[in-house]
Amino acid sequence: MTASASGRGQGLALLLLSSLVPSVALADCQAESAQLWQEGFPAPGTAHDRSAALLPLLSDEGQAKRTEVEALLAPLKEELSELTVLVVPGFLTDSLEILRNLGLSDYLDGQEAGAAQVVREVIRVDLNSEASSKTNAMTIADAVAGTEGPLCLITHSKGGLDSLTYLLQAEPAERARFSCWITFQAPFAGAPLADVTAEWWLPRETSEALLDAVGGEAQTLGDMTSNNNCYTAERLEALQALNEEIPILSVAGLLSADDDLEDHVSINLPVLLWMRGVGIPSDGLVPLGSAILPFSDYVTFHGTDHTALVSGGPLGRSLEDRALITQALLAIALTAPASNETIH
Repeated sequence: MTASASGRGQGLALLLLSSLVPSVALADCQAESAQLWQEGFPAPGTAHDRSAALLPLLSDEGQAKRTEVEALLAPLKEELSELTVLVVPGFLTDSLEILRNLGLSDYLDGQEAGAAQVVREVIRVDLNSEASSKTNAMTIADAVAGTEGPLCLITHSKGGLDSLTYLLQAEPAERARFSCWITFQAPFAGAPLADVTAEWWLPRETSEALLDAVGGEAQTLGDMTSNNNCYTAERLEALQALNEEIPILSVAGLLSADDDLEDHVSINLPVLLWMRGVGIPSDGLVPLGSAILPFSDYVTFHGTDHTALVSGGPLGRSLEDRALITQALLAIALTAPASNETIH
C-alpha cells in the first residue's frame, strides 16, 4: 500500500532536508539514543502481541473480512454505543483539511466512518498539527472537557505523542473516562528522520523556521526525536499504570524487502530504504518498535507504510476497508487477550 496526499504532507519538508545530512550524532540522551539506533529500535519487551487476534479478521490479501469483524463486534454493541471517539491527527496535517474539503484527501476518514457506524459520536480534535505535544495536550484536554460519558482515542503518528502527553498529566478522574486508545504508528521512541534533521544546524534551523512560518513550534521537532525514548524510559512506572487503567492498542506498520513492489511506491521510499540499510525495520517513517508503547497491546500490519491505514489514494486501502479495520481494532482493544496471545 502507499501514501496518498497525506504522505506528501507528512515528512516531505523533513525528507528534503534530510538529504543534506551525511551521518547521525545525537546530543541529548546520547548513550541511550545511540544504543537504540544500534539495536534497530526494538519493540519494548513489556508489550503484548495481539496480532493473533487480528489475523483471522483479514483475508490472505490483508483486507478486513466484514463477517468476521461484525461477529467480533456483536458482544460489544452496547458498550460501543455509549462511546465517544476522539480522533487526533498527526504532524503537518492541517493543510489536508483544505484538500479534504475539496475531495482530494480522505485522511482519517476511514477511522471516522468505521467508528461512527458503531459508537455514539465521533469528534475530530481541532488542534495545530505543527504545535508541540505540550501545547496539543492542552487542546485535547479541552476536547475531553467538552464531552460526556466514556471515551476512546484514535490517534495517528504524532497525534499519539500529543495524546500520551495529555494522558500522563490528566487527573485520575479524567483517565477513568477512557475505555480504549488505538494509536496508529506513533514515534514513541522517536523517528530517525527527526534525529538527523534535529542534529545538524542547517536542516534544524530551516525546519524550525518552516514550523514557525506555519504557526508551529520549534519543540515539535524535538518531540519526535529518539530523545523521546528517554522521556518514556523515565516514566515506565507511569506508563505501566496508564496501561493498567486504559486498554491501549498500538498499531505498527512494517514494510520489508519481501513485500510487493507496489507496497513500496510511496513518498517515504528514500527514508524507508535508508532505515532498512542501517538495520531499522519500519513503515517508512516510524520504526516498528518505536510505534509500540511500553506495556501496551499491539498489532502489526505487514506490507503497510506510514499512511496506508489512514488514507486512500490510487494504491491505498479503500475507505470501506479502513473503516472495517478500525472496527476490528476497536473490538480487539475492548476484548481481553486470549490465552494463546503472547508477551513480546
